[in-house]
Amino acid sequence: MGIKGYKYPGKQHSVVAVNPDGTVAGYFDFIKDAVEKYGMDRHSITDSCKRGTICRGLRWWYEEDFRKIYMSQDFDKLKYTLDPNRDRMTYHFKKGHKLGNGWSKFTEEQKQKIKCAVGKTAKRLNEDGSKNFGRFLDKRKPIICITTGKEFSSIKECAEHTSIAANQICMAAKRGGTTHGLRFQYVGV
Repeated sequence: MGIKGYKYPGKQHSVVAVNPDGTVAGYFDFIKDAVEKYGMDRHSITDSCKRGTICRGLRWWYEEDFRKIYMSQDFDKLKYTLDPNRDRMTYHFKKGHKLGNGWSKFTEEQKQKIKCAVGKTAKRLNEDGSKNFGRFLDKRKPIICITTGKEFSSIKECAEHTSIAANQICMAAKRGGTTHGLRFQYVGV
């Protein structure tokens, strides 16, 4: 067990559990004691103390932080409201809740219009040769084997013909070296 009151990593802290209305639900000398009483993970309590999240329907504070608020008589900082769409014990979203994300606010007709507009834009960008967009963009570079004098339309074709790995051919062409006794160079470079 750690020494009570130390604010160093690895040491254990005293914690205070606070109800939504700002009243104290419990005081524990060590986080381990709170874990045993409420049956939860100690990391959840630490996360609640550091980030202000809800754990088992309670907001947890380190004793030092709670004491500062208590001494300054600023009890409104201790109050919080629970989200009705979340389960009080786990604070996970309840089954069937509506998050209200951007996509759900549109009607089916609006969704179809958006999908159609996005599809048209993607098709236009894919057909435009000056844009670097789309999976069908031809990125093949012609390459020549200087040693044999044979020219290939792509590194893949060269790799299949010479039985040399494509990455080795690519590196040899980039650095101007050889691989497997053959020298390669990109055409037009």
